[in-house]
Amino acid sequence: RSPSKPTRRASATPARGRLNQRTNACSAGKRNPGATRTWHEGELAGSWRWWGKCADRRWRTRPGRRRSHVQAPGKRTMRDDSEKQMPMLWIPKQLLEAVQCSGAFEDCKTFVDMPLQGQTSVEAATDDVLQAIPDGAEAVRAAVLRHFDEAGSDLDQPLSLSSHPRLDAGFPPGSVRCKWSQWLAESWTQLLRVRTQDQMYSSRTSSLLPLPYPMVIPAGRFRESYYWDSYWCALALDACGLHAEGAGALRNLLWTIRNYGIVPNGTRKYYMGRSQPPLLAAALEKMPHARESDTVQLLLKEYKSATSGYRAVRVVLEGGEMVTLQRYWSDTAEARPESFREDTELAQDLSDNEKHKLWRNISSACASGWDFSSRWMQNGFDLKSTCTTRVIPVDLNAFLLKMECAIATIATEAGNESTYSTFSHLAEQRRHAIDKVLWSKKQKRWQDRIMSEQDFELSLRGQPIKRKNLNCADGIFASDFVPLWCKAEASPEQALYAIESLEKSGLLEEGGLVASNRSSGQQWDFPNVWPPLVHMLVEGVAKHVDPDNPRSLDKQMATAFLQNAWQGWNSTGSMYEKYNGCKDCGIAGSGGEYSVQVGFGWTNAVVLLLLRDGYGRELDD
Repeated sequence: RSPSKPTRRASATPARGRLNQRTNACSAGKRNPGATRTWHEGELAGSWRWWGKCADRRWRTRPGRRRSHVQAPGKRTMRDDSEKQMPMLWIPKQLLEAVQCSGAFEDCKTFVDMPLQGQTSVEAATDDVLQAIPDGAEAVRAAVLRHFDEAGSDLDQPLSLSSHPRLDAGFPPGSVRCKWSQWLAESWTQLLRVRTQDQMYSSRTSSLLPLPYPMVIPAGRFRESYYWDSYWCALALDACGLHAEGAGALRNLLWTIRNYGIVPNGTRKYYMGRSQPPLLAAALEKMPHARESDTVQLLLKEYKSATSGYRAVRVVLEGGEMVTLQRYWSDTAEARPESFREDTELAQDLSDNEKHKLWRNISSACASGWDFSSRWMQNGFDLKSTCTTRVIPVDLNAFLLKMECAIATIATEAGNESTYSTFSHLAEQRRHAIDKVLWSKKQKRWQDRIMSEQDFELSLRGQPIKRKNLNCADGIFASDFVPLWCKAEASPEQALYAIESLEKSGLLEEGGLVASNRSSGQQWDFPNVWPPLVHMLVEGVAKHVDPDNPRSLDKQMATAFLQNAWQGWNSTGSMYEKYNGCKDCGIAGSGGEYSVQVGFGWTNAVVLLLLRDGYGRELDD
């Protein structure tokens, strides 16, 4: 929409930071055509928006006055920015509600993963299911099975791999590390999937995205690939000699940006409303052979999506300086199709506006990868108090800094010095912002910051909030230390303070690094140990400690996790998505919306990467 009158023209005073000067007809306002306007480089992060309809009538508004994201108070709600109602569905919402709320399937994800049979239609399936509702859950289940095939039947295993998988790390023959790593390497044959060639399954009959390369699935109920899982899986595939498969896992993510503008949470249509921690650029930095000709352009597109609109939060520091950080944000404010019954029941006592607000916060927590945790709960234990969009998270902003550094590296290797210069500067700006907003001098670690409801409303209107009004999150979380992995520390001394704080945090248990020191019953809290958190903090700490010290913190964290995972594999022959950290006897983790899953993609990947990097020698004793 174009405003009826031009906005007040921007001040001629240059903004802080790197400046970018451009000239355009009427750029300084209608009364001064042809004037030169100076803009802040923040436009790359979506802080500026083009307005107007023709080339000689364009101008930009300052972020504080932008009207492209939020209308005047009272004319727009948090629900309204969903592009469509249930945009990620390929089946009628009426059918979804009927099946999921009937209890026909214990796990709601089962139904949305079932492809429609080729000889039937959505309309016929809907009619049959609706007629079966009065007869109960079993009748609904039978009606569904008359029209839909088994969940996951739209996937096949690849006919062959590019090579025989093997982790070539020089382990002593017959040692625990040798036998375990070989079993894990060969497990990729069970976790790689391609879309079935059966012509009856198409984008119109299945929720699966038509990816061009084989995907790595975590296993169990997870019958698709996931964004941040792909980081560890791709690196481990590459380490096992499956270079084409590792590159394909990352090229699938590039393909989703090319076709949909984002990397979705997972490669199903119902995940299209949200993403996950942005680690694609970091993976492509480590795996140059996975890059494609338009990689830089696609990463810029993802960066804009990850940092613009409601995701951006502007903070005014005590001295008046303004910085911008990001938050997790889902573009949908509806009950999740894959957890429709759970979300509906959770919000059943709320008003319509409160329901959609809660559902957006639930979906935004899923976008963090931490679904769910006391980290997002206002009272620390009740899922109904989830307020993810009011949190300025440590890990997301560290991931974005890592992304900015990776884009700069990839750009300069592609000969794009302009993008290199821009993103190097953006990374330094973010490092400064993380230090000033998220670092706690008292706790000597980074901490999530929580906005008040009033400041949250200001942030939705693009208005800045004051740093002094932000509250520190309660509890200690492994995410507080992710900046060590992303090289987000403001100085070497700050990194050492953070490592000392981690040592004293109590997060390192006998069975590994637990997600938090709070027991909420949710899976991303005590006592669960998550492989990606272990890997990030092991690598992050290793950069700052003596590699010759056998008792260094990185070795303690890696050894505790590896002992736990090996005990579980040795006694059951299985790998779990998460582990109980209270003991090192291989007990699976617990809590959350679903039972613990066996497989498991990122667990196998993290173990392989840690073994490759020299950890776990104690296993051979």
